[in-house]
Amino acid sequence: MTLTSIAMAVVAAFSSPLQALHSATDDGAPSASAFLALERWRIEEAESLATNVPPGPERDLLNGVIANRRGQIGRSIDLLRRRMPGYFRRSDRRTILAAMTLSDDYRKLSRFAEELAIDRLVLGRYAGLLTPSQRTEMQERLDTARILKGTPATTVSWSGPVRLAMTREIVGLWSVPVSRRGVVARWSLDTGANYSVVSESTAKRLGLSILDGSTTTGSSTTHRVSVRYAMVPELTLGTATLRDLVVLVLADEALHAKGPTFDYQIDGLLGYNAFAALGSITFDRTGLFLARPDAPPLANSGPLLMNELIPVITVTVGGRPLPMSLDSGANSTTLYQPYAELFRAQAASWATGKNTFMGAGGSVKADTLRQPRVEFALAGRKAALSDVTVLTSSHDGNAEILFGNAGVDLVNSYASFTVDFRTMRVDAEQVGDVQVPERGGN
Repeated sequence: MTLTSIAMAVVAAFSSPLQALHSATDDGAPSASAFLALERWRIEEAESLATNVPPGPERDLLNGVIANRRGQIGRSIDLLRRRMPGYFRRSDRRTILAAMTLSDDYRKLSRFAEELAIDRLVLGRYAGLLTPSQRTEMQERLDTARILKGTPATTVSWSGPVRLAMTREIVGLWSVPVSRRGVVARWSLDTGANYSVVSESTAKRLGLSILDGSTTTGSSTTHRVSVRYAMVPELTLGTATLRDLVVLVLADEALHAKGPTFDYQIDGLLGYNAFAALGSITFDRTGLFLARPDAPPLANSGPLLMNELIPVITVTVGGRPLPMSLDSGANSTTLYQPYAELFRAQAASWATGKNTFMGAGGSVKADTLRQPRVEFALAGRKAALSDVTVLTSSHDGNAEILFGNAGVDLVNSYASFTVDFRTMRVDAEQVGDVQVPERGGN
């Protein structure tokens, strides 16, 4: 057994009704190709194809989903909300796609009461359109919205730019100090976590009040874990103070990572909801975590997309643009089954094995390949990783629609790595001269 990846993220990406939606569209219809491009995360292509769709509900649905993925939440709501009565009358996969996209829009804005209304309607009237796994995920989303109904959106006050020294933990993740009322803890930086997370013991040390209600949620290893929620009134992060930060509260054992060479307890994670509130964050190779309210726009940068609450970046490998989730809470990058299929000819020479992946709530074993070297480019900036794990089968929903999960090892391969949730851009500073071929696979 080889321990290849630790990804402590708690994730709940909905199994998208986009899958196979294009095949249910009339043959030759302009929207069919646009839905296919959306399913495959070719966003610019989908935008172009959507212009060929006649004005109306179909075009607004396409553009609403595109806006959601680009983080243009206000535009997505405007496009979808006015069309919802018609989408609900259709009672087909478009109904679910529109409802779940709008629900996700409200969730990102902490408008949980509006999200709850949509979730209840979907489960109450349209459950028959959902797969069993979608019904489970939908119920968990409804439970979460019910718990968080009435909680305010997270805000940040600043006394200057955040410039914190990161600590490299034994499991390979970066952590920074946070504090509340004089109690200091170290929380890992986890862009792959939907919400920030604390262990039960840390919640007690910080004096947090647990909100009424509980639910379950999935982890990066598909294990379902029982969770409760708490609201952190104030959390100090260097020169920034986050207010009204929602956190998941997990049993200590769910955040306990143990392997052949380590035994590590994670106290907490700063997740997507904290980073989105901060706006622009930077991982610097010198060991600094940076955030500032007035960060300048990123020049010559790449697009940042969202798969619900999971950031998605586009990297180029062998001249091919590949969408991957961005997960600084994973200690190593993992490439998914579609990647193995794309580079099938080269994969024949890669070593095979069975590896263990650890996440919140447990571990999972999977058949894998080991690619000796992968050369990436992000917005034209080059980096390379050695001995990269490639899955040969799907072990979570994201593996079916993305090409991989970019871990902290890829982030560390750059001199600096910046994610800007305000402008939905991502950029990296290249280290040295890494030669990446323009065409062909690795």
